[in-house]
Amino acid sequence: MADDDASRATVRAVAVGLLAVVVEFALLVGLHELPRVAARRGWSGWPWERTAVSGFLLVLGLATGWWAVLFARVLRSQEVAERAASEQRSLVRSERHFSVLARHAADLIAVVRDDLVVVTASSASLAVLGLPAEALVGRRFSDFVDPMDRLDFLTHLDEHLTSEVEDPPTWSGRLAREDGASPVDVEVVMRDLRGDEAVGGTVLTVRDVTEQRRLEQSLRYQAFHDGLTELPNRDLFLDRLDHALSRRDVMPGLAVLFLDLDEFKLVNDSLGHEAGDELLREVAKRLAGEVRASDTVARLGGDEVVVLLEDAALAEQLAERLMAVLAVPFDLAGGVVTMRASIGIATTSVAGPATSGLELLRNADIAMYVAERDGRGASPRAARFEPGMHSAIVARLFLKHDLAVATERGELRLHYQPTVDLDTGRWRGVEALVRWEHPERGSVPPLEFIPLAEENGAILEIGSWVLRTACAQAAAWDRGDQPGLVGLSMAVNVSVRQLAESDFVSTVMAALTESGLDPHRLVVEVTESVLLSPSGAANGSGSGAGDERIDRLRDLRRLGVRIAIDDFGTGYSSLAYLQHLPFDILKIDKSFVDALSSGEGSALIEGILAISDALGFETVAEGIEDLGQAEVLRRLRCPVGQGWLFSRALEAGALETAVAALGTRPRLPGELVHRG
Repeated sequence: MADDDASRATVRAVAVGLLAVVVEFALLVGLHELPRVAARRGWSGWPWERTAVSGFLLVLGLATGWWAVLFARVLRSQEVAERAASEQRSLVRSERHFSVLARHAADLIAVVRDDLVVVTASSASLAVLGLPAEALVGRRFSDFVDPMDRLDFLTHLDEHLTSEVEDPPTWSGRLAREDGASPVDVEVVMRDLRGDEAVGGTVLTVRDVTEQRRLEQSLRYQAFHDGLTELPNRDLFLDRLDHALSRRDVMPGLAVLFLDLDEFKLVNDSLGHEAGDELLREVAKRLAGEVRASDTVARLGGDEVVVLLEDAALAEQLAERLMAVLAVPFDLAGGVVTMRASIGIATTSVAGPATSGLELLRNADIAMYVAERDGRGASPRAARFEPGMHSAIVARLFLKHDLAVATERGELRLHYQPTVDLDTGRWRGVEALVRWEHPERGSVPPLEFIPLAEENGAILEIGSWVLRTACAQAAAWDRGDQPGLVGLSMAVNVSVRQLAESDFVSTVMAALTESGLDPHRLVVEVTESVLLSPSGAANGSGSGAGDERIDRLRDLRRLGVRIAIDDFGTGYSSLAYLQHLPFDILKIDKSFVDALSSGEGSALIEGILAISDALGFETVAEGIEDLGQAEVLRRLRCPVGQGWLFSRALEAGALETAVAALGTRPRLPGELVHRG
């Protein structure tokens, strides 16, 4: 810009000089014409006059040229002065603008000498370092760098000052605050302006990124941890597992423990999701407290928890500890809950050297299923994976798929087992028991497919089908010509999952309406698990998932349907609060009846019978298989019995044939009525 202004000034000066030459030339030409003018007019003495005029013109021309050059120089000097003043004004404006920007910038801007002493700093130093700008000036900037990061900072700065790279580098680290607050995470941009006379140092632009780093860490944590329990999630677990597998050559062997809480679904359905979440958090704390710092406890989802153990030899020992710590009752806000877990164990020694993390996890899952299946109804157990288990889990998956369409394909059957008056031998009613006739596998045991139905939700469709079919069968017997089947009660088992449905009462009433069966003839059997409530006992307070189920049972009872508690004595209930619940029938579990054969259990059954009678319940003893058991129960004045001693569960046609053969005469418990 300065060169352009100088060029324009020179051009103007030359133009003025040329103008002077032109004027002089015009005068000379004009004066050359004077002799002719003088001759025409009779002037005399022309030579002298011409000489005088020429001299005058010469002097005039020289004077004109000098003034032109002088004038051009004056013009150029004036323009140079104006340009310098303009540049000075621009510089002042720029400095003021930069000063305002630096003063109000959120970033700390500091100029440091080669010894890192601060010579200039912006007011943001108060926010970033906890001290005002004037207090920062004269201090070494490196003194504020965290000692753990100081060497890295000095290395970055030295590399920048000695390199020829134009792009300024950015250093990330932590700075200590003068006021003693927590160190701040910063990003520092370094610009070498030592060659700039206006700056004369290195400019450090310091940005506080503490909140940004905190958010980034929070997002990373959320991405790899379970939000409910704060345990590592599936992704982090698999990452650690793969990392551990990559070091298997220098490790004694890895083990993965796969835990499933056997009763979690029951708690979640009965007490509600808040209680389920609280339980999971408490389970996580207990499990994490039983492992070493080098091991990993992770939640895969739902009630599935896994443990990565870096010493396979300790797997069984750890499994025993975990089952023991989970067996201690959990004191939740909704009440006290007892849990148990099935544990599957998979190790690298069994899986083989080429096993991936996913394969090891799958093997532990398979072993857990085997432990859960074999331990159902008994104490919790752990199972170690064996290669043959894989085929079993594959078969289970196919079975679960087939079960989903079993009702639609008509593969389900109802069998009926009678309940018998132990004094007269007469049949009091029948219990409907569902059976599955698989087209390829044949008869599938209920203990195998009912849990699957609970898992995949098929129990809702199956349960509805059982209700409709059983009610229709009882109504059909009433219209039949066999007196022994007329008027029998029809008992139907109902799961907690069915009771959880808000339209369950409507489903039962629809089955009664379609069949025309008297509601008093229907008995709905529920297990003790339905008694769970937020208070730890089903007291009918009307709050929570457990009490909603009790309320539905009360609604059915008001309609005339009778309610039975099945397998009494094996779960959560106590005789103390049975009087508050809408039950009519109490069924003593088979395990107590079995104890009669060894001379044990009489006192317990006698106590149950006494309190049951006091509460006005009808009592039924389940699982009677021999005459001795029947005689003891009769002597204890148990009114009703059920079991193979009297009849197996039979299809409707077979049951009708048996009744036709028996006739209507009473049978004493000591007589074998029908064993099928």
